[in-house]
Formats: sequence, C-alpha cells, structure tokens
Amino acid sequence: MKITIQKQWEIRTADGKVKRTRKKRCNSYVLAFLDLLRTIMTGTASVSTLDTSNTARNVSQSTNNLGTWGIVGDINYGPVVGTGSTAVALADYKLVTRIAHGVGAGQLQYAATTFTAAVTSGTTRRFTIIRSFTNSSGASITINETGIYCMGGSTPWYFCAERALESPGVAIANGATGTLTYTISITV
Repeated sequence: MKITIQKQWEIRTADGKVKRTRKKRCNSYVLAFLDLLRTIMTGTASVSTLDTSNTARNVSQSTNNLGTWGIVGDINYGPVVGTGSTAVALADYKLVTRIAHGVGAGQLQYAATTFTAAVTSGTTRRFTIIRSFTNSSGASITINETGIYCMGGSTPWYFCAERALESPGVAIANGATGTLTYTISITV
C-alpha cells in the first residue's frame, strides 16, 4: 500500500481566467503529523510535540486531532502559505513566515477550507483539501512555502503537519486568486 499527498496550484486572473496550474508531490511531512496520527491510532497521549507557537504539548485522543477545516480568515488551521525560504526540516513546527489574512500590504484573503468526498477509482481511494487565497493587497505576492496546519487535542492547539517549499515561488498578482489543492490518496 502506498499513501501519497500531491498538491496543485491553480492561479486565476482578476477576471477569473486560469493563468497557470502546477502539480507537485508532497514529501515534507514533519514531526507533528506522525505524532498526531499515532495519537489517533493508539488512543493515548502522544510524545511531546511542538505546536505552532513553539510550545511542547502532549496531545490526548480528540475528535480535533488532524482537523484542517479552517474557516474564512482563520490562518491557524487548514492549508496555509508563507514567504519563507528556509530549507524544510523534520523538526519544523510552523511556516517560517506565514502570510497574514487581510487586504493590507503583504496579506492574502484566506477562503474557507473545503473537502471533496472520498472516491475510489480502481485500486486507489482519494479525497482533496482545497483552499483559495485572494490578493487584494495592491501588489503581487510571491508564495515560497506552503503547509497544512491542523488541530490537536480538545483545547485545541495548532500544529504544522506538512511544510514544503515552492520552487519557483507562486506569484499571485493583485486581484488574482490562487487555489491550493491537496490530494491525499492510498493505492494498493
């Protein structure tokens, strides 16, 4: 069995026309992903794991674990983007420079995270996590890093489960929208 995560960017101009698409396989899962998965699978407290504020947390079993259903404007969970370019490391607990939600300089408007239903095709089952980012800042913004932030524990706390660099960066012009889609699949 093989588990894969692939991401795709679709950039649309201000008038809605597709300007560019790009696909890439994700290979940058970080510590918190495995720790939260272990907690779900074992029903016990995880090892000490750093949340996105760099605070060590012991996460117990919770329905929030690995929750990525970020609402409009919430940059604490769901797909997130940033401008950092530091190499990815297993111990990463956040994006280096996450882009804030808003319409000011250097900000993007984060849409709600959506999901597709899980579907089976042949020997593969998959679903997608989708989030759009609209640029109303007045200038182009280049995204150099992406990630998936998720919840953990009943409090909840927020954790970085995946962080990857974009090379080259993904430029979103003023008035344009970038849609980031993660496809998670298993194949036997």
